Amino acid sequence: MRRLLETSAEPLLLDGREDAWAGVLLVHAPGESRSGNNFLMAQVAQTLARAGLLTGRFDLSGQGDSLGPVDSARWLEQTAEAVLIMAELTPGPVHAIGHAASAALIATATGHRVALCPPAPAELRSLASLAGTRPTLVASADMTPKERELWEALGTEPQLAEGLEFPVTVLTNLADLLEQRPWDTAAVPAPAAAEHRSALVVAERDRLLRLEVVRLGAAELIAHHLASVNG
Repeated sequence: MRRLLETSAEPLLLDGREDAWAGVLLVHAPGESRSGNNFLMAQVAQTLARAGLLTGRFDLSGQGDSLGPVDSARWLEQTAEAVLIMAELTPGPVHAIGHAASAALIATATGHRVALCPPAPAELRSLASLAGTRPTLVASADMTPKERELWEALGTEPQLAEGLEFPVTVLTNLADLLEQRPWDTAAVPAPAAAEHRSALVVAERDRLLRLEVVRLGAAELIAHHLASVNG
């Protein structure tokens, strides 16, 4: 557990029983922690645990309680190591869920891989371009609406982004990995979901309702989906 242990006091947080029929590794988006913005990942983990799965979460290096550097190569190592740890705890496959840009990190999962709202690689490259000639991008308090959209694509809440720093190489590396589409299923927002036969739409002005749909509805759908692909 070298890469996990060196970056957090509690490297891998587990929910559920270790004799579960399968495991699910949850990888939070850059700019948030293993709990997720508005506790999204924590809610998903608890819902999946109630469905009989063992879930695992950790802080990416340099995020949350992690003391390590912001490094995409290290994030890949952490994710691969977490998969190995969970594989020792459960007899079934280890599925993976990557939120936003962290969908780029889940290729090593042994089971089904789900991308929650993965950004387009071009969005991360546009975000990186905001740094100009500087090697590091720093989120400002007076970002434009377009800049807000790009931070949201990364997975960061714009209201919480001020002062966040990301090396440009991290953003471009994630864009390269996203082009490989290392997932089996992607949950995408409208209008990207227009090709689907049906969609659940929540009014933009009803923020609390939309939040509960994300927390509870998405988690229940993922649990059902993983149960179906696991046979």
